[in-house]
Amino acid sequence: ILIAEGQDTEEIINVTHCLCPIKVIFVVHLVAMSTDDENHISPAYVKVKHTNLNQVANRIRLFEARFLRNTKEFFSINIFEGNKTSELSSNEINGRFLFTQLLLDILLRMDRKLNDKDELIARCTELFATNAKELEKVTKFHLEYNAEKVFEWYTKDAFVYRQLNKALRTQNIDLLFLYRFILQDMKNQLMLHQEQLPVHVYRGQRLSRDEWKQLSKAKDQYISMNSFLSTSLQLSVAEILINNNKNDDEVSVLFDINADSKVLGGVQPFANISRFSQFPQEEEVLFMAGSMFHITDVINGDSFSTVKMELCSNEENELKPLFETLRNEYGGELTGKDKEASLNSFGVVLFNMKKFHTADRFFRRIYYETSTDDPNRARYCQNIGNAALHTGRYEESAVWYDRALEQCESHGYMDHPLQANIHLREPIATNET
Repeated sequence: ILIAEGQDTEEIINVTHCLCPIKVIFVVHLVAMSTDDENHISPAYVKVKHTNLNQVANRIRLFEARFLRNTKEFFSINIFEGNKTSELSSNEINGRFLFTQLLLDILLRMDRKLNDKDELIARCTELFATNAKELEKVTKFHLEYNAEKVFEWYTKDAFVYRQLNKALRTQNIDLLFLYRFILQDMKNQLMLHQEQLPVHVYRGQRLSRDEWKQLSKAKDQYISMNSFLSTSLQLSVAEILINNNKNDDEVSVLFDINADSKVLGGVQPFANISRFSQFPQEEEVLFMAGSMFHITDVINGDSFSTVKMELCSNEENELKPLFETLRNEYGGELTGKDKEASLNSFGVVLFNMKKFHTADRFFRRIYYETSTDDPNRARYCQNIGNAALHTGRYEESAVWYDRALEQCESHGYMDHPLQANIHLREPIATNET
């Protein structure tokens, strides 16, 4: 960070702007700055930020937090490989693509509970037990957070952004479950402030060479973002992150993105959140996690490469029919996209992602949270038995299948398909004990 002031400012900028270690140059105005002051410096100097003496300390702190956040942020994408469904590797890739979309869909449609925020606070208090500064932010969040402030909290230098996007990237199921109300608030607020006109935005990103190798071959394919995608209306903001990259293990990439909310079939929401952000000067346009893009071109360059892509509807990719089938099968207790998803449907999706131990925890949670006269308890018992069976706990599996049959009898489920399903699995559990 370089701070410049006085008559020699422009000369200092001329000499230092090209230096790799310098990421930003703050031009400090001792009196109130005018538009002429800002225009005096060429817009080609993308590192230059104008500020006044009273704001300089705060601007430096904000820039440092934002710069470190962007440079350390990793992309997490799923690439849909079309026309390769006969290959095992492609099946695995596309399966991951589908179930990531399905998992997010379930989280966004789950019913909300009064103690959702309390659960998250308890977990964060445990995670930051030795970090007094972060605990202070957790307390502040507990007292002040509401849905209207979700963008403010998302852009703060605090735990919300870091934990949420990391959980999305790494599929940390337990954290994602706790953050589901934040995900829901983010989507609702993005929809409320949805951009109505087409936008042209940019994102600068450094990718590992392995990541770039995969992405560089993805022209004309579809990708989905596993986390929220932060972009800017200003090319200069993106250029700060990709200029002067001398790390041989990384490739600087400019994402050049066109987005139109009026695309046939509908798109995931996106909005200009500048007025809510801690960094309004960046003119940030935020895209919802799970947004899908069509890569229209990949351009290799000397100092950086460019990926051109367009926001697209989920209707456009070949997996849409299969996604809808899975959504109806696993996505809720009742078929239909407008129905609420339940904790059980969340567990079922996890089970089908082969996350058996995690699914088991959620199956048990809903079983113990429901009343003894709930007719769905037979299904919950069966699901716990299935999880035990797939993790080699055969005796326990047989016990839960017996409980499921008892529940069927107590609720009059005679000749019910659920009973037949249990009877099919029961010999497997019994023979293995």
